[in-house]
Amino acid sequence: MKISVIYGSTAPLENIEVLTRYVIEGKSNVTEVHLREYHMKSRDQMHQSGEKDEYIQVIDQIIGSEVLILAMPMYCYGMSGLMKTFVDRWPQVDEEDPSKHFMKAMRGKQVYLIITGKDDPRKKALPIIQQFKYICRAAKMDFNGYLIGEAVNPGDIEKDKEVINQARALNKLLDKKQQSDELTS
Repeated sequence: MKISVIYGSTAPLENIEVLTRYVIEGKSNVTEVHLREYHMKSRDQMHQSGEKDEYIQVIDQIIGSEVLILAMPMYCYGMSGLMKTFVDRWPQVDEEDPSKHFMKAMRGKQVYLIITGKDDPRKKALPIIQQFKYICRAAKMDFNGYLIGEAVNPGDIEKDKEVINQARALNKLLDKKQQSDELTS
């Protein structure tokens, strides 16, 4: 089972990456994509200029995955700008490169969200969760769950024992799914 982690954080080694590592620990077939390392135009910018960006390079890394983990900090009670740009462009991929059959390839993918934030994130990040449920439904993807951790300063996520335990549980769940997939293939 191939897993792709898409990080929507602008800063390296942020709490979101620390938390996500608990989920993917010990997994052999994981691709980690840091959106901050790619030049991606917004939807509007794509229409203003015919100049290409690196968005398709991101798509190429994740299109063959069965599981997508979208990991982002909560900024101003919403998803990060990088993640928003990434998701907003999904419908355009088939226009940019019809050979990808992207929207068809996305169908049935298992999606998990991992979010970190401050100021009561377990409550205030719920609109992000709802938004991704709608996004997944529209793309015919399977929204399978989420983790929300509380962290303000670097390293604070380690203090949130509840979400660390949830991350470890998701790690084990992914192991079981992989074993189940191996038995059925």
